[in-house]
Amino acid sequence: MGLDWLWCNNNELSSLDISKNTKLTGVNVYYQERDVIASNGEILISALSPSIVSSKITNLQGATLFGNKLVKITGNTITYDYKTGYKNEKMNVTLNVTHKKNGWVNENGGWKYYKDGKAYTGWHKMGKAEGEKTEHWSYFGKDGKLYTGWRNMGKNEGEKTAHWSYFGDNGWLVTNKRFSVAGKTYTADGRGWIK
Repeated sequence: MGLDWLWCNNNELSSLDISKNTKLTGVNVYYQERDVIASNGEILISALSPSIVSSKITNLQGATLFGNKLVKITGNTITYDYKTGYKNEKMNVTLNVTHKKNGWVNENGGWKYYKDGKAYTGWHKMGKAEGEKTEHWSYFGKDGKLYTGWRNMGKNEGEKTAHWSYFGDNGWLVTNKRFSVAGKTYTADGRGWIK
C-alpha cells in the first residue's frame, strides 16, 4: 500500500519533492520555519538542503536568488514557496537569518578578517606564498584592521626604545630579509624588527 496522504506542516523543511508519490490524494506541507546563518550576506542554497532545486523556489521575499546562492539579504527573515511536484502544491518556507561575517571584509577604510562573526585582533598566521615553507604573520589592531606599512610595535620590558616593523601591502610581516621602501634599504630580523 502506497502513501496516499502527506501531512508535514510546521517542520524545518526547506525543500520537498513528492513528485514520484503517484498515489497521493492530498498533502499538507505548509509553514516550514528554520534558523539559518548568512555568511557575509550570503546563504548557499545547498546549505539549506542538499537536494534543493533553485528553479522550484518561487515568491522569494527578503533576498535575491543568484545562481546557487541567496544574496542581497535585506533583513532577518527570508520567505519563499517551494514547488513540491504534487499538482500545484507549494510549501511555505520561512528562514530566520542570523548574520555572521567570515573571511576578509573591507570595512571602515581597512581590511579585517572574521571567523564566525568575530574580527581577528593581535597576531595571526595568515598563510604562505607559493613555494614557501613557513607561514607569514599578520597583525590586526584593537579595531580589527590589518596592519600595513610601517608600524611601531612597542618595546620589550627593560628596553628603552620601541621596535619598528614593516608589513607589506598584503599585511604580511617582513622578516629575515633586506628590503627597500621609498628608495631606502632596511633589514628585518627573524622577529620582524627593523635594524
